[in-house]
Formats: sequence, structure tokens, C-alpha cells
Amino acid sequence: MITSPVFGTKNPLVSICLMGEFSCIVGQPVGFAARSAAELVAYLAINKNRWVPRDEIAEALWPYTEPKIARTNLRKAAQRVRESFGSVNVLMKSGNNLAIDQHLVQTDLEQAEALHRQYSFAPHLPESIESLKAEWKILDQPLLDNWDNDWVIEERKNFELRAHELGLRLIESLEGNGKYDECLEVMNILVQRSPLDYDLINRVVRLQAKSSNGHLATKLLEQMLSDLPPQSEIPKPVRRLIQRIQQGQVEQIPAPTLFETKNELALLARMVESNLKSNNPEAMALLAKESSNVDNWSHAKTLLSILAVALENSPTETDDQIQVAINACFLATYASDFQTGEWAARRVLDVLPENDERYIRTMSVLAFLHFETKNYEESRRLHDEALALCTKHGADQELPRVLNRKAVLDYHLGNFDVASAMFMEAIQLETLLNEPGSVARLASFHGNLCTMEVLRSNWEAAKVHGRLTCKFSENSAKIYEIYVSAGLGLAHFKLGEPNAINLVIDGIVQTTRERLRRFNMMAIDFGLAILVDRGAVQQAGQIAALNRIVREASGYPRGPAERNFVKTCFALHSDLSVPNIQPMSLVALSRWLVEELESVQ
Repeated sequence: MITSPVFGTKNPLVSICLMGEFSCIVGQPVGFAARSAAELVAYLAINKNRWVPRDEIAEALWPYTEPKIARTNLRKAAQRVRESFGSVNVLMKSGNNLAIDQHLVQTDLEQAEALHRQYSFAPHLPESIESLKAEWKILDQPLLDNWDNDWVIEERKNFELRAHELGLRLIESLEGNGKYDECLEVMNILVQRSPLDYDLINRVVRLQAKSSNGHLATKLLEQMLSDLPPQSEIPKPVRRLIQRIQQGQVEQIPAPTLFETKNELALLARMVESNLKSNNPEAMALLAKESSNVDNWSHAKTLLSILAVALENSPTETDDQIQVAINACFLATYASDFQTGEWAARRVLDVLPENDERYIRTMSVLAFLHFETKNYEESRRLHDEALALCTKHGADQELPRVLNRKAVLDYHLGNFDVASAMFMEAIQLETLLNEPGSVARLASFHGNLCTMEVLRSNWEAAKVHGRLTCKFSENSAKIYEIYVSAGLGLAHFKLGEPNAINLVIDGIVQTTRERLRRFNMMAIDFGLAILVDRGAVQQAGQIAALNRIVREASGYPRGPAERNFVKTCFALHSDLSVPNIQPMSLVALSRWLVEELESVQ
């Protein structure tokens, strides 16, 4: 199990810089006897939150080499790493996997993550915007500058997209706080790299109306439109926007709102912050209660940031403190913050005995986090261990939850029949329990089943389980209704039912608004299936390609079942050629798809 503190390793022995020029310092710069040793360290540092299979490393670092020779090269590189670090052993082994020791190593990527949590905790405060700016400056550098390996070039593209989206977030925060000059400075940098980004053009247009900055914003807009590429390389929504600008038809776009979350969560953050220093137990009790409310999970990133701050400043001893750690582990799966989730899980597992149902629950969620990081072998091992503990200790309440999470792993890998049987068993057991939280859990179970049935084109079953999800989340747990909307809408569309496309659009809009990125990207894939059916194949192909780029940059690439779903969508269009168009933010991509869906209704 790999763990590390939320805000980075404290007093690390090893400091690694991955953004910009690579460096590794242990008191003084480390000199590597071979470039391959430095590459191994860099690869493991980028993938620091998981065990990495040796075959994956060998294929990435030596892509054009016989597998046997590549494995030999890997063994030599690992030995040179150990020689370079001397008595500091940064490499860890587990079976056929390698990892970097997170207790010894800190990277600049972790520093960026820590800054983002500080921003998310209170995004409306000026000091929080400074944290966001500092994070952007770290990420707005080339990954492993001057390295030209294939794997580095691919990873670099992902980081460039992440940095661009972060820059857009920084622009929004600066404008929302009236810092227009700083906003234009960041815009100018982004424009030079991505002159045809939909969100960026919108924001420049909006700043044209600002009295003291209108002239500079106009010049920036002229620069963006001065040297346009061929029409085929411009995304369709950007083409429309440019045409409206050139015709003088662009309307004033509302300024961004300062608060990204519900006022209740903002107030909760302030209360926790003011009470932690005095070790007030009431603050932790309130936090345990509010973070257990599934209706707050739509704001997963912000709520997780509050929990992380609380855990950093408190031991894990009382029931409330343990519950906060458990909830942080849960929320990490929604926020795609795997490192924080593993860290919170370890705090629970270190203090509870294995016969405690909370121990089993946390182990199962930890297994789900390993699934999220594509460490399928470890995920299955932990799921099986959690199931064994349920049987051993008679943990009947936890059994359906564990079965549900393991079923998600199996359907993700394409084992649909196995997953279906586990889902149905989980639903039956949860129904018999009939506890206060059973309704919300049944919404989750049916929502997962709906998604699985969509992925294997079993439309009638998808409709049944989707509607049950909406029924069980009617009065609470709205997040599951948001999650299932696009899949249910696609099932309705395939069955010829009315208002189906609007349901898909609603799913895309809601996952975008609530910043549920993982579900947003899934909703986009479901929406593009409708475009293909309605003959908008070229647009669907472009959206599918761009969504793949966004998913990979976000650390949530399509799994086997999802790849097969997209492949099946385009099965009759094998000759489709997608032009090389500029990547765009997930928000802009969602907006484009919604426009296309509205046009084919």
C-alpha cells in the first residue's frame, strides 16, 4: 500500500522537479550514471500514487525493444537508481510492480496539488487566488523539458491541457475578483498557445466591455483572429463564435460568479477553520455529519478539501474523526483525488480492528480507488479481502456495498455477466436490510447497473435501472440522478421514447455545472452516440477524439468497456477521418456537444 500526507511528504529526503528541467536533490543534486535511471525515477514520480507494473515501465521506456531485452534494461536501470541514491532507497517492490517511496520523496506535482487544495478550500478569498496562481506557474512549464522520449511527449500533451484548463480557471477567478490587468496578463500567455479556445475567446470578448481594459482586450482578440488555420481544423463551435464576432453579433457574456459551491459549504469551511485551532470537538462532529450527507457530494472537490484540512490538523481517534477520514476516502472517488483518498484510508485502517465494519468499508473504498488508478490487480485483491472479512465477521451491512464496488471493477473490464450477478445480489441484500441509508445506496447500485447496461447496449434494462435510480434519489442523493441522466437518456433515445435527447443534454449540463468531471466525460461519450445515429458522424468523431484527450489528461482514460462502446458507435464508419484540431477544455467540449444535440432534435 502506498501512502503519503495530503499536503506532500513532510521533511522529504528527496526532492524531484518534473515540470521544467528535471532535477533530483538529496541534499545536493543526484547524478545518474545513465539516462535510463533518471527516466525510471521520473516515470515513477509522475505515477507516484500507484504501483506500476514492470511490463508497463519497460514498454514505455524502451518501446521499440524486444520485451525480454526491455525487462533486462529495466533491471539495469533500477540497479543504477539504487547506486545513484546510495543509502537512500527510493524504489519499492511489490510482486511484479515498482513504486517510488512516497515517505522519502516529494515532487513539484505534489506542491501543485497542495496549492490547489488551499484554493478549493475558500476560492473566493484573495489569498486563495494567489495559491491558484502559484499552482498554475508550476504546471505551466513543459514536463521534463528537453526530453524527447515518446512517453514524455505523450505525457507532456496531457500536462499542457491540464495547465491550460487551470489557466482558464485562474482567469475566471481573477476577473471575478476585479483583477482585470492580471487577468489580461494570463490571457495573453494562453492566447499565444491556444488562440482558438472557445472559453478563452468568450472571456476576451467579455473584457472588451471593461472600461480600463477594453482596448487591450480588443487587441488581444484581433491577435487571436489574425492568422486562422483552415476551417477543417477549427472546432465547429469556435467557427460559429468567430463568425458572430466578425459580424458584430456577440452579446455580452455574464461575468463569472465568485462562489463555486453552495453557501452552506462555504459557511462550513469557515466554521471548521475557526474551530480547528482550538481543537473544538463540535467542529469535527459537525463536519462528520455534513460530509455524511450525500446531497453535499455534488461539490466533492470543495468538501474533500475541507475534510483534508480537518484531518491534517487533527488525530484520528474519536468516532467523528474516523468518520471524517472515511468520508474523505469516499469523496476522493468522486473528486478523482486518488492520493488524498489513499491517505485518508490509511488513517482509518491504522486505528480500527479488522472486525469493525468501518474497517471493511474503508478497505473496499480503497480497492475502488485502486480501480480508479487502473491498478486492477490490487483492486481485485482488496475487494476479495473485504468480501472475506464480511463473511468472517458477519458484516451483513457492508456486504452489498462491497459487492457493488467489485461489480463496477468487473463491468469496467467487460465482465458484464459477472458484474450483473453481483449488482443484483447487492440490490437484493440492501433491500432486505432496509436501513435509513438503503434508499441512497439503492440509487447508487441501480445507477451503476444502468451505466453498465448502456455500455453493452442493453437498452431496455438500462431504462429500467435508470428509472429506479431516479426513483430512489427523488428525495435525496441527487448526485445519482445527475450521474445517470445521460445514460438513461441514451436508452430512451434508442427505444424511441420522447424527450430523450433533452435528458442527455440535462445530464451533460448538470455534470458540467457541478464539476463532476469523471461523470461529465462519460456523459459526453453517451451523447456522441446520438450524434452518430442522427448522421452527424464527423462532429461525433471530433468530439470523441477530443474527449479521449481530455480523459487521458485528467487521469481517467476510457477503460476496456468504454473503449468498446465508442468503437461500436463508429463501427459502420471505419473510413471516418478526424482532422487534427486543437484540444479544448472539458467545459467547452460539453457546450459544443450540447449545441450539436440541440441541432439534431
